Amino acid sequence: MTSPIPNPQLRILFAEDVSTDREMVERLLRQNKFDFISECVDSEQEFRQMLVDFKPTLILSDYRMPSFDGMKALKIAQDEIPDVPFIVLTGSINEDIAVECMRNGADDYVIKQNLKRLIPSIHSAIEKKKLKRSQEEIQKQLESSDMKYRMLIEQSVDAIFMLLNNKFIFVNHNFELWFKINLEELNSPDFIFTSIVAEESLKEFQNNIAEAVIKPGT
Repeated sequence: MTSPIPNPQLRILFAEDVSTDREMVERLLRQNKFDFISECVDSEQEFRQMLVDFKPTLILSDYRMPSFDGMKALKIAQDEIPDVPFIVLTGSINEDIAVECMRNGADDYVIKQNLKRLIPSIHSAIEKKKLKRSQEEIQKQLESSDMKYRMLIEQSVDAIFMLLNNKFIFVNHNFELWFKINLEELNSPDFIFTSIVAEESLKEFQNNIAEAVIKPGT
């Protein structure tokens, strides 16, 4: 029984019109033990189609081609698959071009005459995208937790409020219903919060507030 062929680690889409340049890059990648498959295009139509059909996990684009260019490819990639690393390859040593590439969202800019720098550039771009995806996922989870927490508070039968640095940042619906006051009114300079607390409950309320205050360093 034959073992299944493992999926390649990288699906590289080249936007390149010079076949020898692509071959030189692929040879360098193999020498550095990269496991990949690749496709190459040199027109906008082919590039757009390959984003859908090939589903690249890395894009290496020449800066300038006869009918297409790296900036156009970068714009399309940023619109369609912004999580995929995009590295611009060029034969031109021009600082303005490098700034333009990075400003428009490229992960890096590599001179073809110094192609060895492509190896650390790819590693860095892939790690940067992984970190970004991880951070976005954590943010989504935090937002989801916050939403669930707020829903529980809103649905509570109790009147609930939140204070931060002596300023009200949240009150639930029951709070507004019971005390006939909203968040904006609570934060008015003229408002005295104890005015809505029954006299017999005032001391207990003040004690509860004092205990609830988070001390610095705790």
